[in-house]
Amino acid sequence: MSCCKPLGPGEFDPYVDVYAIGNCPGAPQREVYFMGLIDVLTQYDTKKKAAHAAKTVKHGAGAEISTVHPEHYAKRFRDFISNIFA
Repeated sequence: MSCCKPLGPGEFDPYVDVYAIGNCPGAPQREVYFMGLIDVLTQYDTKKKAAHAAKTVKHGAGAEISTVHPEHYAKRFRDFISNIFA
C-alpha cells in the first residue's frame, strides 16, 4: 500500500504550523491524520557528559548509547522519524 508523504508545516493549511499525513490514494473519503510527539528534553550538562563518558567506556566508542551530544541526538531523532514515514 502506497500512502501519501507527510505534509510539512503550512502544506495542509498555510495558517497551521503542524505536520500531517493524508490518507492513501483511492481511499473512499479524504482524511488527514495529525500526530504529536512528546520528547522530554533535558540540559546536556556536566552530569550528562559524565554519563556519556561512562557509557562509552563501558560499551565502546561505536556503541549506540542513549546519552549523546544534542547535535547527535537531533540527527538520530530525525533519522528515526524519517524511517517511520519513508
